[in-house]
Amino acid sequence: MYAEFITARRTAEAMSLFALVKGEDGGRYPLTGVGDVNTYALFAETFAQLMAPTGRAGFIVPTGIATDDSTKAFFAHITQTRGWSASTTSKTANACFRRWIAA
Repeated sequence: MYAEFITARRTAEAMSLFALVKGEDGGRYPLTGVGDVNTYALFAETFAQLMAPTGRAGFIVPTGIATDDSTKAFFAHITQTRGWSASTTSKTANACFRRWIAA
């Protein structure tokens, strides 16, 4: 069991180091690979990188994408350059999902 823990810890540390590589050093996540790495932020940045300049994407992530200190550079980037169009809280989203399911 201890060996499994060491392996899992090493894997998590390696993934974190991968995400924290600076953009100028070839890092893949220059806007969200900072501080404590959150996978939802990496996921959101990957979406933004894959979109065509005139493309659009919709995805569900925690509210922290707009409010966390570690994602402020990413949020500033998408609101200023990518045409952020809307966001909603989980409370509002839950009401929408209930309406969709009931339809």
